[in-house]
Amino acid sequence: MENTRRSFLKKMTAAGIGTAGLALSSNAAATVTTETSAEKKKNPAGKDDGKLRFGFIGTGSRCHEHINNVLSIPGNKIVAICDIQAGPIQRTLDHIAKFNVPAPKVYTGSEREFEKMLNNEEFDCVIIASPWEWHVPMSVAAMKAGVPYVGVEVSAANTLEECWDLVNVSEATGSHLNIMENVCYRRDCMAALNMVRKGLFGELLHATCGYEHDLRDVKFNDGKHYTYQKGGELRMGKDAFAEAQWRTNHSVRRNGDVYPTHGIGPVANCLDINRGNRFLSLSAMATQSRGLHKFIVDNGGENHPLAKAESFTPDDLQNYVEILHGDVTVPSLSVMGRARPQEDQHAKKKIRIYERGSQFDLLCQVPDTFMRVSPMPQEVLDRHGLVQRRCDVVDLCMCDILIYPEGYRLSELDEAFVRQVEQERDEIVQRREKE
Repeated sequence: MENTRRSFLKKMTAAGIGTAGLALSSNAAATVTTETSAEKKKNPAGKDDGKLRFGFIGTGSRCHEHINNVLSIPGNKIVAICDIQAGPIQRTLDHIAKFNVPAPKVYTGSEREFEKMLNNEEFDCVIIASPWEWHVPMSVAAMKAGVPYVGVEVSAANTLEECWDLVNVSEATGSHLNIMENVCYRRDCMAALNMVRKGLFGELLHATCGYEHDLRDVKFNDGKHYTYQKGGELRMGKDAFAEAQWRTNHSVRRNGDVYPTHGIGPVANCLDINRGNRFLSLSAMATQSRGLHKFIVDNGGENHPLAKAESFTPDDLQNYVEILHGDVTVPSLSVMGRARPQEDQHAKKKIRIYERGSQFDLLCQVPDTFMRVSPMPQEVLDRHGLVQRRCDVVDLCMCDILIYPEGYRLSELDEAFVRQVEQERDEIVQRREKE
């Protein structure tokens, strides 16, 4: 039949699942095969003594909420927990101790420690509450390890391809994967659903939805408190605390509905989706992170380091269009007379064009395009309305060649270009020496 889950996924475009978002890092990537069944035979839930055995991957604040629910039911036991950070693990152990139950095994260390936990222990259910980019590889690993029930926090996936990974592995292994969407069960949403089913609004013909939740004081903090303390430091990334370590970066780097289920879940219930009705298409809209920027400026000032993104990684550019020089070799120079295979590892979409003026025209006029260029003087950037940011790529080097007639005197702009290139070269050398 045409209107199946698979046909819907195939037809769906940027429907808020994160198809406009960025691809995962290589460390977080999942290797998916669908030809084989589960590598481990699953054990029936509670087969030993009627107790359900739980494992937790990611031990932050959301994990504690899940632990409260799990241990509120007598007989449930937490077999093991996993996290790469010692602080969250200890806070989770202290939290579990309040229930007067045995302490679980602890798996920590490398980013792939969760695989060891899944292979060493038997679980009836594993709950994943890690940073978003790890949801798919961890869910895939849990299902392949034979865990009958896997619960993963929203958003479950970041790209349409990752949605397929989850579908394919679940079907191949027989494991049940539950996306733990909680807003559907909020009291106000349940009350609205009850009114819909009682016919108080008549027949529903059209629906729009969104998720309004100001999380800016969670996405920035001082590295000690979960929420931003007025007048304190503004931190995100590795120097921050809890979700601000990773979540904020998604809002900064991605322009998309990064977890749409909070909005679409309650609406889907009201429309009886999968209970008689089906989605045929979805449309999602998003704006750039103006609110985040205003929060930074209001609390840290216009010159705060977070007010501007200083660099990008190749993963940040996966879903943008890269403008490339049409000739991938420089035949006149033997040292450069080879293709650059690493260029194909980054952007999925490319436009090749020879002439520099046309390259700049496309860059200025076509949205979501970028070019890898040598350091350019600010005058040139201002002339074309462009912004230049560092992109950290270990294995990609640029070779700059300045060709001019004999006797030509470099202009101020020429000299500025040379100085910029030399400065960039010196910085690269210094970084590599530190490494």
